[in-house]
Amino acid sequence: MYNDKTVFIIFFLQCLWNLQVTNAQNVDKRIQKPGATQLHDNIKTAIKKGYAASVLMWEYDTLQYSRMSAQFSGVVVSNGGEILSAAHVVMPGKTYQVIFPDGKMCLARGLGRITIAPTFMLPDAAMLKIIQKGDWPFVEMGWYSDVKINQPCISIAYPESMEQRKPDVRFGHITNLNNKYGFMESTCVMEPGDSGGPLFDLSGRLIGIHSGIEQSEDVNYEIPVDTYRKYYTALTRLENYTSLPLDTNVVSKNQPANNFPAAENPDKYFKSVNKRFKTTCVNIKSVIDGKEQIIAGTIFSLDDVNVKTAFKNSDIILTKSSMIGEEPFITLSGGKTVKANIIRRDRINDLVILLPVSKLGKEGIRLGMLLADTLSNNDLGSFLISLRADSPYCSSVLGSVGVSLPKKPATAIWELLPGKRDRRYYLLLFSPTARLRLPD
Repeated sequence: MYNDKTVFIIFFLQCLWNLQVTNAQNVDKRIQKPGATQLHDNIKTAIKKGYAASVLMWEYDTLQYSRMSAQFSGVVVSNGGEILSAAHVVMPGKTYQVIFPDGKMCLARGLGRITIAPTFMLPDAAMLKIIQKGDWPFVEMGWYSDVKINQPCISIAYPESMEQRKPDVRFGHITNLNNKYGFMESTCVMEPGDSGGPLFDLSGRLIGIHSGIEQSEDVNYEIPVDTYRKYYTALTRLENYTSLPLDTNVVSKNQPANNFPAAENPDKYFKSVNKRFKTTCVNIKSVIDGKEQIIAGTIFSLDDVNVKTAFKNSDIILTKSSMIGEEPFITLSGGKTVKANIIRRDRINDLVILLPVSKLGKEGIRLGMLLADTLSNNDLGSFLISLRADSPYCSSVLGSVGVSLPKKPATAIWELLPGKRDRRYYLLLFSPTARLRLPD
């Protein structure tokens, strides 16, 4: 079935022109099945292996039944419930709430933690263990000796800004095997909440744990998996190590053959999609509060739908309502500008439909291409491409199936204003639901 946004778009158009969307059999097959590459399939396979064991955590007060810290991430590496994470978010002996992607919850206790003076950030390795008995999902630990520069990698972690109970998937590659701090580096973007989260190779094996970031989004520090192999026994003890433990495990090279296929560069596929659909993306200029605003918009073609006569063979532009002001003009890729009229706004969903005063002469996205939204976890890792009217495209992968964010009212603002007709001052409260005027 369609998701809420797709249903809204169709309903929005139906309210205007009594649209009747063409039969689903007319959907463009090239859009329905976008020619997955071997890399695409390998990414999905690796996600399936690592997803169930990638967990969300925070410190938990078992007496007050309350959360005591910011959230962070980790990964289960044994069916007995041993969890690897980062030392800067774990303390020995403390209790942590653990939430699996399927919603299952349990408690874990912090075990060993290694942080060395003077920064107490290196090597940033820690372990926890689930308190309850159970047969927990877990991942296979990989080998540092297998990791290569430019090797594709996958992150499955829980960014704090999204406040979601399911992890976010990110795709990148290894850029440094051993930086000046002893970390690997990858381009898998990190943010608060991702600390302690796992980094996987294309076989779904754990090759690193998220530690920290540089200012650049493309420089992300990963604790090599061999750090945990070397100090695994020491980390099972309830101890806060401020120097490297003397009790170490022998770390050998990987014995099984490293048989996952070489990475295929998907740029050829991305470039063909960009070439075909780039003209559907345009820039829109308008004026809001006296200032010029520029925002992207998408052309939709009405050629495959039944519309009122006045709109036959027309193009419409769908974009963000809050960024469209007075007198919008559409700028096409060749530099030509076309005036547009605002047909309808929906401020709740922040969408607006614009109707150009003349035919754009560009092929828009046909509404028949809109597929029923049947996204599931099986689609995680699917390639995505974001087209831009005046700059190169951005490519990524599908990181989550759906995100539910509660609507929050804006913060109220108090302002003191002098009266125009008297000497009194007025205190005004501006909020989404109220505007009060109180005499001084």
